[in-house]
Amino acid sequence: MTVSVTPPEGVAAGEYHISCSAVSAKETLSTDLKVVITGSYGLAISTPDDRLSFDAYPGRTSDVTLTVNNTGNVDLENVSLNAALPTGWTVTYNMDNNLIASVPAGGA
Repeated sequence: MTVSVTPPEGVAAGEYHISCSAVSAKETLSTDLKVVITGSYGLAISTPDDRLSFDAYPGRTSDVTLTVNNTGNVDLENVSLNAALPTGWTVTYNMDNNLIASVPAGGA
């Protein structure tokens, strides 16, 4: 016998108990299963006006404000920011070690 469990989207982290039974004409066997939901994880990055493009000029710094949103249902810790750049370009972030210490569930 195979039991498949599909928790609903956005279910809260925690332990859930599921009772299962096999029933025949003469006997019923039951057992409890424990499912541990650790949570759902997701990140989204955007800008205040939702545009992900901007003008830049050679030899000049261009500032861009980014918002990191936690789209999951558990807090995220030590979120690292990285960039893939064309040759000769540089990116700096205004935070220590390009690290966000914590992003609360559902927050920015």
